[in-house]
Amino acid sequence: MNIAPRSYSVTRKRLMAAVASVAVAGAIGVGALTSGTSPVLADAVRVEAPQVPGFADVVERVSPAVVSVKVKAKISPAADDGSDPSDDQDGMNNLPNNPQLRRFFKEFRGFGDQDGQGGGNRRFSHRDRNNDQPRPVAQGSGFFISDDGYLVTNNHVVSEGSAFTVVMNDGKELDAKLIGTDPRTDLAVLKVDGVGKFTYVDFADDSKV
Repeated sequence: MNIAPRSYSVTRKRLMAAVASVAVAGAIGVGALTSGTSPVLADAVRVEAPQVPGFADVVERVSPAVVSVKVKAKISPAADDGSDPSDDQDGMNNLPNNPQLRRFFKEFRGFGDQDGQGGGNRRFSHRDRNNDQPRPVAQGSGFFISDDGYLVTNNHVVSEGSAFTVVMNDGKELDAKLIGTDPRTDLAVLKVDGVGKFTYVDFADDSKV
């Protein structure tokens, strides 16, 4: 049975509002009068914060689109062909003509000065360099950005890889291929083929919120 994919819209404003939201409550009391009359207490005053989605709610909504990425590489002296990744000025020459993918990378171009050392990513030491069999070299996370299997992860996670495995939210493992990388923004695109539709994250326009 095919299940229609779902997209979840997330904006930076909503995410910040979810983290910063607080409820304010107060009570004003009036002390007993010295004239012998009974104490009079004012009614409690409660100010409710605007109802915004909590951070946990946002995480729960997008979690079906989040995956783990396992990377393997052939570790051998011949693996280095001397090519210079800076020759690819755009970094995404292999990216398909997909408007959604193009829009995603256009929006994130402004963040290219970050150091790219995202949390939760692990790199493994290169052992047995004389063995040309693929060996684990890195592991990170990513998320789907389209229902046909395109997903985004960090460039520094996949940059030395030759084989890629995507671990779904339910634990299922799928082979993926590298579509393109952008070292300047530390982003990379992988593609999973032939297993139906995927739940993905759709970024909303902050200016329209």
